[in-house]
Amino acid sequence: MQTFDKDIINKYKEGLISEETALSYASRRAIVGREIDMIKSARGEKTTDIEGLDMDEDYSKKFELNKEYLRER
Repeated sequence: MQTFDKDIINKYKEGLISEETALSYASRRAIVGREIDMIKSARGEKTTDIEGLDMDEDYSKKFELNKEYLRER
């Protein structure tokens, strides 16, 4: 027996429905989303549109300064 969400995932994998359609009809959206991400990753496709993130190298310095300030109070 196959669940509705598994069928949605298979339809997406076969190219019969879009990611948007799959997610909009999914019973468990987060699980279907993860499955879609795994399919996209296996195909070599992007799984996110987040780009250009950088590490805040000074964060620990700011955190330490804040801790010092709070101790003085």
